[in-house]
Amino acid sequence: MPSPIRSFFSNNLINVAVAIAGVMVFGLGVALVLQTLSSYAATSQARQANEIVDELLRAAAFQARERGLTSVALGARPAPGTVEELGRLRAEGDASLDAALNLAGDPSFAGSGLDAHVARVQTAREALREARQRIDPALVNGAPGITGSQWLAVTTELIAAGAALRDEVLMSMDLPAGVARMNLSVKRSVWVISENAGQIRGMVAFYAGAGEPITRDYLDQIHFSRTMVGRTLDELLRLPDLPEFPEQLVSAMDTVEVAIRGDFTRALDAMLAQADSGFYPLDALAWYEVATAAIDTVIDLSEAASRVTVAHLDQLARRNATALGAFLVFAAVAGVLAVLSLARVRKNANALFLQKELAETTLHSIGDAVITTDREGRVEYLNPVAEQLTGWTTAEAKGRPSREVLRLDNPLHPSVMDPVGTCLRDGQVVGLTSGHSLMRRNGPPIRIEDSAAPIRGQDGAIVGCVVVFYATDNSRQADHLLSYHATRDALTGLINRREFDRRLQDALDNARMYGRQHVLAYIDLDQFKVLNDTCGHSAGDRMLRQITFLLRKRVRETDTLARLGGDEFALLLNSCSVERAIDVLDELRKGLRGFRFTWEGKTFEVTMSMGVVPITALSSSTAELLSEADSACYAAKAKGRNRIQVYHPDDQELSRRQGEMNWVTEITDALRENRMELYCQRLMALRPGQCDGAEVLVRLRERDGTLTPPMAFIPAAERYNLMTDIDRWVIRHTCAALASSGERYAETVFNINLSGLSLSDDDLAGFICEQAEAFGIPPHRLRFEITETSAVANIDTALELIGALNEKGFTFALDDFGSGLSSLAYLKTLPVQHLKVDGAFVRNMIADAVDRTMVQSVVHIAGVLGITVSAEFVEDVDTLEALREMGFDYAQGYGIGYPVPLRDYLAGDVSGERPVPTPQS
Repeated sequence: MPSPIRSFFSNNLINVAVAIAGVMVFGLGVALVLQTLSSYAATSQARQANEIVDELLRAAAFQARERGLTSVALGARPAPGTVEELGRLRAEGDASLDAALNLAGDPSFAGSGLDAHVARVQTAREALREARQRIDPALVNGAPGITGSQWLAVTTELIAAGAALRDEVLMSMDLPAGVARMNLSVKRSVWVISENAGQIRGMVAFYAGAGEPITRDYLDQIHFSRTMVGRTLDELLRLPDLPEFPEQLVSAMDTVEVAIRGDFTRALDAMLAQADSGFYPLDALAWYEVATAAIDTVIDLSEAASRVTVAHLDQLARRNATALGAFLVFAAVAGVLAVLSLARVRKNANALFLQKELAETTLHSIGDAVITTDREGRVEYLNPVAEQLTGWTTAEAKGRPSREVLRLDNPLHPSVMDPVGTCLRDGQVVGLTSGHSLMRRNGPPIRIEDSAAPIRGQDGAIVGCVVVFYATDNSRQADHLLSYHATRDALTGLINRREFDRRLQDALDNARMYGRQHVLAYIDLDQFKVLNDTCGHSAGDRMLRQITFLLRKRVRETDTLARLGGDEFALLLNSCSVERAIDVLDELRKGLRGFRFTWEGKTFEVTMSMGVVPITALSSSTAELLSEADSACYAAKAKGRNRIQVYHPDDQELSRRQGEMNWVTEITDALRENRMELYCQRLMALRPGQCDGAEVLVRLRERDGTLTPPMAFIPAAERYNLMTDIDRWVIRHTCAALASSGERYAETVFNINLSGLSLSDDDLAGFICEQAEAFGIPPHRLRFEITETSAVANIDTALELIGALNEKGFTFALDDFGSGLSSLAYLKTLPVQHLKVDGAFVRNMIADAVDRTMVQSVVHIAGVLGITVSAEFVEDVDTLEALREMGFDYAQGYGIGYPVPLRDYLAGDVSGERPVPTPQS
């Protein structure tokens, strides 16, 4: 192990040990937290399971009562109120069953194996609905569509299905043994007692209502159910003997015993005594009420058991919460300790990494060939020049003896054929005598001069060797240097744009000839400008070299990584699918995500956005491929940066981006070829004695003669910083046009729009003054319109520009006034001479009282400030007259005149004007 690394670990041994201990303790704390959370989750699941069981028991109780009361009605004509009572029982039973099924179907409930039981319940429930539909007519006209035995079978099946679901839910409850056993035993016993007693209630009620003897089959069923009630009641009464059995349930059990073995048993015995004759001592309804009262005590016991279970669950939840808090504190303390120790280790590791990286980056960038070895003379690293001269790549040469890679020959001086071995053996710098040739792996020998120096650790021991050499054959050396520097980026040593274009063309030719697919990735560093602006270009260059080093380590040997310029890189992945390319690029992205660049105490996080486009036989050209990849990269930035975007021709966002990029070339060519055209629109004076004004507008004439309106190309111009060029073209050509117009419009003020970018142009004021002076245009004839939004966004530069031009006699108008959020606040600050009210308020002010009031308020404010005011979007006579009455100075819009070419307007052509009333004198 090299000495610096040994020293690193020895110096950080205590920190590493503390960090490891902290991590272990933190892991233990996390495990305890997870265990507690698991217990807490189990408690919540148990609470939900208990709620499901309670709802099922309630549903069964209501269904059993419905079964009994319906049996009474089937046996005899229903008593008054029976139909209403049945409706109530059905509604409450259905509501409880719905609640149980909803809880059981909740995805968060962890109960397993419930689907089959839920399906059984749903099937039985559907059968019950059909049975009810057949019974309801009998409750009205006494003509039953179902027999008593069929009714009992349907309802009993639904109750049994609910019981099976209940048992499955009870088995899923993860509770302490005592609580689980008590809850399971009580609720099962409750169901057995209530269900069998309910069946007895239904069968006896049916025959009592009909006044008929009970058949032998039903007597056998009644005796069986009676036996089950008695046996289960005995088991239930033995539960209090269990350890820690809740005292709250003992009195409820006593009540059940008194009710079942008292009133219920006596009434049943009396009814069965007359089972053969059909002359029963109690009518069906009286018997139903006695049996129901007894069964209700069993249901009360179930609810008492639920309250006990919930209390246990609440206690467990409180314990879990306390334990969770303690374990979280425990884990947090251990985690902080580990983080602090690891931070010190990481700080030292970063320093070591940066030192190593700087050395490797330096070796990678210099023009001489460099080979480094370990203490045994095995190759560890070759820089790009050494790779080119020897014919070996670092990957191929790594671990091989240096004599195999650096093969030397000198017939005149054969004594030193192994400078690395000599250097390591003697511990001194070894220089070759002249006449040595390097036997290249993939080419003819070349003459070189070299030197080998030992690499020593902090303790002075030799840990390796570095060999530096260069070709001494002048012609060969010149060819080598020219070839290398012509294809390499001077800063990073990567392939440059020219060489990358050539390799990209080779890849495209390969795809067309052999049908193979390659992938092009366009890489752009996010927020690189922040670093350059904050720390300067030296820091930016340093970071680019370090990032280059990180990227080179992660790309495949067969791929080409290039720097296109600035912070833009490109990666050509040969014989690669898009899916595989995304995996490779994602590894690059993640690797860079963990990198931190430090400069003079400031730390910067570095991320990158990537656009990906496949290279296929259908790809049109290298320029188109680069444009598509750039568009995809831009889309990745627009979506939040630090991501990969694959180019798809049908992607609307990418198509819009591509369209904007096409406009960039079109705008640049139009400016150079003077294919921009000036139009103007009349500003009609509304006060006596005032002269009309005009607003200068711009259009773009395409090569096919199509005239393009500004909204088609202005967004692209703003995005790609071309608006300043357009503004200057408009200013220069407007001045030229006015200069050749004669005296016709000598007093007319022409408004020229300035973009937000132009407000930040430090040289714009000087340019405007130069153009006005060159063409002899008096400053008062030019008024510059700036939008409220751009003025507020560039308030400092706007104030400086307006102030400088106001001093020369030029005036300014604040356009779209009222559209921003800070109109009034900044109006007092901006020294403008004119306001243009946003057309959104003007267009509908006749019909909208709010718009009308806002427009009127702007006139008032302008009067207070002593500036003129005009209105846009004036499209009819009513609006024009209303503006005149309000005191507006000017009006503009299609109701007054359409835009016409500036040259026609200056020549007196008013074909675009509309007939409107003239100002009143």
